[in-house]
Amino acid sequence: MTLPQNKSALLVSSAILLRQAGYDLKAIEVLQDAIHDDPGFAPAYVLLGALYQATSSDAQAEIFFRKALEIEPDNTEALQGLGLFLISQNRYSEALPYLEKHLQKNPTDSLSLDGLLEAFHHLPGREEKIQVTLKTAWEQSKNTEFGIRYGRYLLDQGDPQEARNVLTAVVEISTTARTLSELALTCLLTNDCIYATHLLQKAVEIDPQFDRAWRGLAQCYNEARNFDKGLEAAERAIAINPNHYRNWQAKSDVLLSLGQFDQALLASQKGIEIIHSKAEGKAEAEPVLAVLYLQRFAAFIRLGHLENAVAEMTLARQEIPNDHRFYQYPVEILSTTNQANQALEILDSVSNPDLMERLAALKFKVLHQLGRSQEALNFIRPYLEKKSEERLNVLADIGADFYQHGLSEPAIAVYRQLVDLKPNDGRFSSNLGYFLIEKGETTQAEELLIQVADHPKVGLFGEIAHCDLAYLYNITGAYEKSRKASAAVLESKYRKEEAMLRVSFWVNGKMQPDPISIPGRLMTLEDAARACGAAAAMAATQITRAQSIVEDLRKDSANKSLVGMIAGCVEAAKGDLSAAIETWNQVLNAVNNTPDESALRAWMVLSK
Repeated sequence: MTLPQNKSALLVSSAILLRQAGYDLKAIEVLQDAIHDDPGFAPAYVLLGALYQATSSDAQAEIFFRKALEIEPDNTEALQGLGLFLISQNRYSEALPYLEKHLQKNPTDSLSLDGLLEAFHHLPGREEKIQVTLKTAWEQSKNTEFGIRYGRYLLDQGDPQEARNVLTAVVEISTTARTLSELALTCLLTNDCIYATHLLQKAVEIDPQFDRAWRGLAQCYNEARNFDKGLEAAERAIAINPNHYRNWQAKSDVLLSLGQFDQALLASQKGIEIIHSKAEGKAEAEPVLAVLYLQRFAAFIRLGHLENAVAEMTLARQEIPNDHRFYQYPVEILSTTNQANQALEILDSVSNPDLMERLAALKFKVLHQLGRSQEALNFIRPYLEKKSEERLNVLADIGADFYQHGLSEPAIAVYRQLVDLKPNDGRFSSNLGYFLIEKGETTQAEELLIQVADHPKVGLFGEIAHCDLAYLYNITGAYEKSRKASAAVLESKYRKEEAMLRVSFWVNGKMQPDPISIPGRLMTLEDAARACGAAAAMAATQITRAQSIVEDLRKDSANKSLVGMIAGCVEAAKGDLSAAIETWNQVLNAVNNTPDESALRAWMVLSK
């Protein structure tokens, strides 16, 4: 053994041995002697700081760390010691300069890196600093662990392509089962399942006992719909480590894809039990725990056990109370099975303001479904103060969804509120007008639609309003107005755009409303305008004009069933009932919806 050359260094070495043997107080006495002998010997102060910190004498610890830096401002041990001490005291801003300086001098030191990252995580607005720190640590050190950490951070930040670039460089330095698996994850997230599979196959060749690579292969095979291999890979992972919850999650995923829902329930439950059995690491396992509960929810839904699915989400909320999915999914199930009151109870149980903000639109929807429209408006107003445009569009989608499912009353209530909140929005006003036509409130519908059609800055919605007006005027007998509205659409640059619209039919001397009144037909504006124009022409006994419109439809329209329905109407208007019935019969064999089929049969009976 080579002994230190001076007494102070010898005393410090003795103190280190005493500390290793557990004699902290005796080590402190020895170090005090070293300082007395040489007051400028910085290592003694550093070790004293560490010893006082270990014995919970925090004030003394800080004094000695700082004294060491007064003597030697670049002493790396003192820089790290004081920085990590301040982190332990939650004094993150104070810790930053010492840890940053230490890491500059020692770019491969993981302790300082961990401390620095912890400080950044606790200080607002430091996300960019975290990324720069990780990037610098990786680029300066080319340390595999730092490269992996940097890649994972990029994944967390939603940049899988850059993470893939970093981890590709890591694999070039160190090709192991672990680094290949890390890179494979980025490939999966960049939709390169084939290369991810190749990487993971190579990983299990290097280390056949690396269960993480096997469960990654299970995911790849599952996405490639190679379910037998996926299940085999998941079982291999379990055989290697039956106590890792992620391996059971991988198996449950494949079983869900195979439609083996009872088995998926068993696998996901096993994963949950493993997490529950762990005394430590539950926070780290929480994202997987959430997935396991969602797997069970999906399995119960597919089995038709809706009560069990809702109950599973109750258990999930008890363990992970701030995951919006555990509220949203059962609420959606309950609200679509006429259990809106139970859905509202779940939403009313939310106490976290951020979570409530995320679920606010869903609560607005449920309140409308219960007919409590004013309460819904009062509830949602505060949330519209921020991101108002985005949130109004979400509410508009809710109203449209109501209408799509035949719930016209809540749909109209939602859109009345939207029009009040934003009167000049073309979408809101035209949709409300469209809904009101079906309810027979044609006067208000006309006012709204004219307002939109005449507005110079609503674009597509102005022409949708013209289509709706053409339909409204036909069913109210204003045929010349209908013709003008149709003509405006046909002159528009939006004529080829699609929307949910209605068309009327002139049958046996009467104007018939659209058989598909709710929600209407998805068609081009051009088709809707021509269909309404043909009906208006027949009503005005302009049969030649109606025939011309049908020829244009035959030439340009992809909606052959609709063209056939209108063509039959023209034949009937001409008085050739046999030709009309023959045309409608041909359409009857092609239509794929019950309302049109019922209407065609009724028209043929009337014509006979």
